[in-house]
Amino acid sequence: HYLWCCFRGLVFFGQALFSIYRATIPVGALVRPRERHTVYYTRKLSGFVQVLNFVPFIEDELGQERPPSELKSITFPSSETAGMVLALLNSSLFYWFLTIYSDVRNLNKREILGLPVINNSHGIVHELEEKVQRLMESYQRTSEVLTMRYKKHGVLHIQCIYPKKSKPIIDDIDLAYGRAIGFGDEELDFLVNYDVKYRMSGADDEA
Repeated sequence: HYLWCCFRGLVFFGQALFSIYRATIPVGALVRPRERHTVYYTRKLSGFVQVLNFVPFIEDELGQERPPSELKSITFPSSETAGMVLALLNSSLFYWFLTIYSDVRNLNKREILGLPVINNSHGIVHELEEKVQRLMESYQRTSEVLTMRYKKHGVLHIQCIYPKKSKPIIDDIDLAYGRAIGFGDEELDFLVNYDVKYRMSGADDEA
């Protein structure tokens, strides 16, 4: 079984790279500094990434809001482009991409900017934008505000995000985009189930 999984993974790797890099451009080519359509991310990486279109809520014991200290941002010229990139950065395809091209410990800007995406002419942009909006709404709905005490900051009330609770919507994104770049049923099955036991049974991520 282990050898079969390895072989299947190698086959997927070759087919996926061919499909992904065909008629694609890197995310970095879409970024426009100082634009208002923003995607936020944190470098923390485990079973899921933390990539959002909103800033998670943090409040101190005096009731004053604080910005998350580790939150980074990139900006795009349109809501459609930002939505497409946001969808793909939350996908299992991007998680697989990270396991191939990164140390799988931190989400670095170079991996985000290097992710290849198909251009707007493929007719998938608006579908991804709708799906990722549902994903962000799910992230908000399933989040929890936890009270934590820090030596440096005192008591903080922090909105914690749990992406694995929204895995079915992430799967929808992968299926839609995978079909758009030519994945077949076997490739799509491999993708949505990639490392799924580890990802779903591991500790919840928090933003």
